[in-house]
Amino acid sequence: MMSKRIIFMMFFLFFSFAFSKDIDLTLSTWSTPPLSLKNQNGYLDQLFIEAFKRINKRILILNKPTQRSITDANKGRSDGEFIRVAGLSKLYKNLIQVPEEIFQFEFVAFSKKENIVIRNWDSLTQYHTGIIIGWKILEKNIKQTNKRYSFREPKHMFKMLENDRVTLVVYSRYLGTELINELGYKDISVVLPPLAVKPMYLYLHKKHKDLVPLLVKSLKSMKGDGTFQRIRNQYLLKK
Repeated sequence: MMSKRIIFMMFFLFFSFAFSKDIDLTLSTWSTPPLSLKNQNGYLDQLFIEAFKRINKRILILNKPTQRSITDANKGRSDGEFIRVAGLSKLYKNLIQVPEEIFQFEFVAFSKKENIVIRNWDSLTQYHTGIIIGWKILEKNIKQTNKRYSFREPKHMFKMLENDRVTLVVYSRYLGTELINELGYKDISVVLPPLAVKPMYLYLHKKHKDLVPLLVKSLKSMKGDGTFQRIRNQYLLKK
């Protein structure tokens, strides 16, 4: 007799295959709630589901660690990746940027100390600073010194800040504020002004280059007919 484990695996593979036949593309993302959720009910999830629907494509979105997400897309293990700053096609030769802005990130420092003054990237060199692995803009601008610490998970990074293991961390202003509220940290605040404000984009694997102009048109139409704002109101601003 077959074991229960083997039977379960057979059913799992069967249903996975059946489900995959209804999916045209798989996108990977590092994005955290409320931008992306495992049930694909996040703000960006819904934006892309609608954008691809308008070009008659059905998508599946998989949440992965930051570096693995873009590496898998570049290797063709997924069909695309979001959201990222412009210009990453220079580093990831198999990825094509869809040149229509999706979101804006304010890259800011967070700290518990009130007397910190930050004017630019070079201001960070004197502090023990935490960043997320795979955020290229941070890896490029915050030089590799013994005062830079890299983390795989934002929660771990902010926990280290809360426990005074680093002086500050650099992250998205929006996502960082959301995470601080979620974790209940009362003494961490944003250090202004932002280090950078950057538009963010979707990237597709080069095998889908024909879809790029179609997606640009789709995204523009969503902005023009109010769908962008409607989804923003429903999934991002509902709180």
